[in-house]
Amino acid sequence: RIPRGPTVQESASFQFDIETRPLVALLSFELASPQIDAAPEIYVNGTDLGVVSLVLPDLADPGYRGLSRSLLDDMKFQYTGWLRAQVTVPGSVLKAGTNNVIVMAAAGTPRSSIRGAQIQLKYLWDKSDYLLLPVK
Repeated sequence: RIPRGPTVQESASFQFDIETRPLVALLSFELASPQIDAAPEIYVNGTDLGVVSLVLPDLADPGYRGLSRSLLDDMKFQYTGWLRAQVTVPGSVLKAGTNNVIVMAAAGTPRSSIRGAQIQLKYLWDKSDYLLLPVK
């Protein structure tokens, strides 16, 4: 588990090594008790990739917990279990060697943890599964 919080000092950070730069990558991890409307932001090698996409369970799941505060119109919801988070990483952001990842919680969200981080890499191969279109 890697704890994370809303400041740089509390953010989760980890590294991974790759031999050659891929075309694209998919970074996935599980997030403990996230606020569902305030996903964490991801930085890879200093580049802000934006917020992760959370894979949310059905709204009937008992893991949802609502919190209402005075002067706020809408209730805020937190999921009290582990949720899968994913973000695509453009190949141009990655480099051969050590790559640095920072996961920063949104402001005002509680401290949390991540686990099970993994990266999938997409490389050029002999059976092309993409199209190269000429510029017109």
